[in-house]
Formats: sequence, structure tokens, C-alpha cells
Amino acid sequence: SKVTSATAAAGMAVRQWVGVCQRTAGCVRPARHAGKCKVAAVEEEEYEVEAILDERMAQQKGRKGGASVVEYLIKWRGWPLEDTTWEVMSTLSGCPLVLEAWQRSRAKPDRTPN
Repeated sequence: SKVTSATAAAGMAVRQWVGVCQRTAGCVRPARHAGKCKVAAVEEEEYEVEAILDERMAQQKGRKGGASVVEYLIKWRGWPLEDTTWEVMSTLSGCPLVLEAWQRSRAKPDRTPN
């Protein structure tokens, strides 16, 4: 799948649900899998990032005791909040403006009134 920002994408392909997840590769919610996730048809589609909601450090998949990577919680344009996913930065290479805006917002010092 290709990921782009809203400004770079011309549109979003129609999603089709093809079943209920049984821990399959097509699960759209692997981070919060509860055995009832929807499975989307896997195609080369372009998805728009609506917003970055959070970030976390996670162990790199496939490496026990290996390096940690930053993952971003992505709200996809046209998809409900329940379908947000954690994505690594390399997945989001098509939306540098969204990443830059998120990083700037995280760098601002907290200003509490005296």
C-alpha cells in the first residue's frame, strides 16, 4: 500500500471488507487484535493520512532484543477512529508535511499559566 498526505493524494480507493480476521496478514487492526477485526482486500491502494494522533517506541518486528523504532498512530482519511493503525516512519514517506507538523507540535514546550 502507498501512503500519502491529503495534499498529495488525488483520492482514496474504495475499501472492501472481505471477512473477519483470524490473525491474517490482511488484518487492518493488528495492534489491537481481539479476534474480531475486519479484513480488507489487499490491493495497491493509496491511503491519505488525516492526522497523527500519538507516537510510541516499539521493538522492531522480527528482532528480539533489537533496536526500538518510533511508531505513529495514524488516523486515515475516510476511515473511522477504530481503524487507526501504528505505522513506522518509512511507511509514511509520502507525507513529509504531516510528519513535520507532528514533530513541531511535539517540540513545543508546555506552557502552563502561573
